[in-house]
Amino acid sequence: MEDINNVSMTEYLGPTFSLNQYDSDGKKFDNGIYLHHGHTSIRVARTLRGFRAYIARLQSIVKEIEEKF
Repeated sequence: MEDINNVSMTEYLGPTFSLNQYDSDGKKFDNGIYLHHGHTSIRVARTLRGFRAYIARLQSIVKEIEEKF
């Protein structure tokens, strides 16, 4: 399989994303940025600014893992 961000897909399977949630009629009912992992969808932020804060938090988690791993 193809690599994602120069990491083999045997190590890492990247998420997909969507913006907002819509009902069955196509009407938006929930604003946000969602990440999808398989059949699981998680709203990680309501705005782009919030998403940038989410990414910053993930980067700080990486630093913590590097220190302990």
